Amino acid sequence: MKDITARLYKPGEKKYTGTAWLCSQEYALTAAHCVGDRVGRVPMEGTFRLKLGAGDWLEAEVADWDPDVDAALLRIKGGKIPEDVKVKLGQLPSLTPWPVGPTGFQWQSWGFASGNPSGTALWGYIDEPNSYITDDPDAEVERRQHAIQLTCEQGGFDNLPGISGAAVSFDKNVVVGLVRSGPPSFKQRVIYAAPLKSIVEAFPEVKKIFDANLKQAIDSVSPNMLPGSGARAEAADGRAAPAASAPRPPELFGREHDIAEVGKLLGGGARLLTFVGERGVGKTVLAQAVGRNLSGGYQEGVYFVDLSLVRDAGRVAAEIAHALGVKESPDGSFEESLGAYLGDKHALIILDGFEYLEDARPLVEGLLAKTRRLQFIVTCRAALGWARERVYAVGPLSLDAPGGGAPETAPAVALFLKRARRANPAYSYDPATLGEVRGVCETLGGLPLAVELAAALSATPEFSPALVLERLKAGGGAGDGRLAALVELCYESLEEGARECLRRLAIFSGPVTPDAAEAVAASAGAESEAGARKELSGLSRRSLLDEERLAGGQVRYRVPRPVLVYCARKLEEAGETASARRAHAVYYAQLTRRAERRLNLLTSAERRDWLERLEAEHEEIRAAIKWSLGEAGNVELGLELVGNMFWFWNLRAYLTEGRRWADEVLAAARPALKKENKETEALGKALYCAGGLAFMHGDYAAARATLEENVGVWERLSNHRRLGYTLIILGVVALNQNELEEARRHEERGVKLFREVDDRWGLALALNDLAKVCLDQGKEGEEAARSNYQQSLAVWRELDDKWGYGLTTGNLGNLYYRAGDLLMAKQHLVNAAALQRDEGNQWGWAESIKRLGHITFDEGDYAQAARLFYDSMVLHQKIGRKQLVADCLDGLARVAAELGRPAHSARLFGAATAIRRQIGSRMSAPRTAQRQTNIEAAVRAAARGGMTREEFQTHWDEGEAWALEAAVAEATGYAAEWRA
Repeated sequence: MKDITARLYKPGEKKYTGTAWLCSQEYALTAAHCVGDRVGRVPMEGTFRLKLGAGDWLEAEVADWDPDVDAALLRIKGGKIPEDVKVKLGQLPSLTPWPVGPTGFQWQSWGFASGNPSGTALWGYIDEPNSYITDDPDAEVERRQHAIQLTCEQGGFDNLPGISGAAVSFDKNVVVGLVRSGPPSFKQRVIYAAPLKSIVEAFPEVKKIFDANLKQAIDSVSPNMLPGSGARAEAADGRAAPAASAPRPPELFGREHDIAEVGKLLGGGARLLTFVGERGVGKTVLAQAVGRNLSGGYQEGVYFVDLSLVRDAGRVAAEIAHALGVKESPDGSFEESLGAYLGDKHALIILDGFEYLEDARPLVEGLLAKTRRLQFIVTCRAALGWARERVYAVGPLSLDAPGGGAPETAPAVALFLKRARRANPAYSYDPATLGEVRGVCETLGGLPLAVELAAALSATPEFSPALVLERLKAGGGAGDGRLAALVELCYESLEEGARECLRRLAIFSGPVTPDAAEAVAASAGAESEAGARKELSGLSRRSLLDEERLAGGQVRYRVPRPVLVYCARKLEEAGETASARRAHAVYYAQLTRRAERRLNLLTSAERRDWLERLEAEHEEIRAAIKWSLGEAGNVELGLELVGNMFWFWNLRAYLTEGRRWADEVLAAARPALKKENKETEALGKALYCAGGLAFMHGDYAAARATLEENVGVWERLSNHRRLGYTLIILGVVALNQNELEEARRHEERGVKLFREVDDRWGLALALNDLAKVCLDQGKEGEEAARSNYQQSLAVWRELDDKWGYGLTTGNLGNLYYRAGDLLMAKQHLVNAAALQRDEGNQWGWAESIKRLGHITFDEGDYAQAARLFYDSMVLHQKIGRKQLVADCLDGLARVAAELGRPAHSARLFGAATAIRRQIGSRMSAPRTAQRQTNIEAAVRAAARGGMTREEFQTHWDEGEAWALEAAVAEATGYAAEWRA
């Protein structure tokens, strides 16, 4: 190419002001300071003169101008331009949403040098807008050069020949630029660029590239949950569902045939397979092994649900939901949510320990009826007798060596010998001993757990296989009776310190971390935690504790069920239950206090680690809160526990459960606190938790009352930091009740408090919320909203907090959408959705997907809009965000109107109206007006199809009569019909 630059002159002047780059037959790019009044921040009007190198003159006028990116796009008005002038662009990759480095507004670009279409990475930065504006335009030119400088990683800019296309992403805007070495009059190399919106309007080929990339990007951040669409599995917090969630099974001894037979039954269509057998026979181990072996054959995964300690059949649905990552429905019922979530998914659910849960039969049969490809394995001591049931009897380990081999290769004997060596590495045997071992295994009926306990006991100095066999025969009995006798024998063989440690572990509900076990075992005062650690190690070697080794080297202990039952009785007999329960609650209060203090201060990766830790300990925390409410409990500890759990329950979407615990503890604590005229930080945190979760649930009246009480507590305690957090939630509650002035007052006070106490995380959150309030104040609040969002982003970036950055990026995308800039809105929302999904922020992820649905609807892509609204609705339903479910129903109603389904549209609008009325949600004036406009458009569309306004209202009334679950179910049917 030649003559690709032109010298730029102002009209009627001979003074050279800069260089324009001729990027097509119609457009040129130049730096904004060449054509605009940067002090006044307005473009110069009229035409400009462009002089080509050959001496020809062109006329041009400003087509678009952006001083913040120091660039302008000129529209060529006349003159001759070389025919080979054109944009050089390669296939632009996805833009990174996460700037790097500490200086200014960071950005990353990908260049495509001419003759090198594979691309070259370019890096640089653009400083804060306005930071170099002076009263001297000429001085400013010199000072601004580095702000638009590009450097090349491959040895410097001069090594980049010719012309490059580049995509530049940073906070203010997204720029497509054409890069070249600067003209001689410029001391620095520069990028001639313009706002992306201007570029894509000027060059259709660029728009095609970006549209295709954006559509692909939107597909990549949405879970695609519409029935029949080949949905991907997504856990409720946004993470991909695991291939198998069962604990890693221990080594198998002769179970290979069982695994193969079970695989055949499931592959042959068995949907409810019950493993039956006596206690200790190995049903759980076999189920775990089957799940691990078959995990690759289930698209949606294999899930292991431990019900061994559950006695209330009403909890089974909740336990299944927790395993699958499905959060509570708004009314606290899981069954409908599970049915809607599982739908057509191909999954295997293992329900372990179903002996006492016969009343859960309607749940399991209901899920089987609502789904086509869901399968269950249930472990139980006897057959259930259900209509769909296939029974698989799990037998004991064989005493015969396979293929007539050596006696020690018999499965039961091999297990005995391995466990004996683990208990005592010096353990040895001879033929006589081997006969005694076989006798022990035979007496114990080949029950794996009994064999393990006997082996560990036999390996101690005080016992031998012969002595164990003698004691077993003396005890008489068989089956469970013999297993119980063996457990007692093992317990009595321990020293008192080990006994105390073991029986105190009986208070745990499931697998326990070494830290928790040590804290509770040592809490009696007889031993230090180091001593308790030694006792735990010894109990593990004795097979009285199962030691599970998890990914990353983590260890958890589990007490085998028969041992747990025995030790719980011994704990009660020793009068230690109350002290052990208190130690358990104190430990988890301390753990959750550390988590609560750190969750909003840590980087994203560290926060995820804490969330995972609390997820793993959630059952124990529930047990601690429940104990605090009992007669022997301690409500102050209960207040501490629920107050510490707010961020976890919020971020992991346990809204209904968390709110229920908080309300119960507050109800129990208030009388005592009132009597003592006492206010504590624990009370304040519990009120914050209850009010915050009520807001998340859409119960604005309850949220306001609780949070206003919370404000009083923090003010009287002079805790300004926590007062700030309460105020910003109270401000968003007021926003949702259309009390805009009150909302702004709360948010601005929150910002002020966080600045005073130097809480950067709280400041970023408050600025984000203040921007939301400003945006709902109409056009006049838009600039204030933009400024606050930008300030919030800067703080999130400073904190290296991707969760917060995704939150505010999504809200900034909504600002662009409401301002009519759909391209910028999509860029921000796609980036936000990806961050929110990866950070486990489900409600933020769902909200970004919903907003993308509105954009694709406005662009006329109704199929994609319907899928996005549907995905968002299901995600919001799973976490109980009723008001946002209503928003998604409104979106689907708009799609229905455009697709010629007026009855569907009316019912969905009616259902959304009923949900908002139920929770007392009032939209802001702009949103209310926009919704009314959408409804009127749907009525007009219905009229074009022959439906009267009265008929539309009749269908509306039908939708208003639906409960939320019914509305979601109907919407699912509609969306599936539209897809077909």
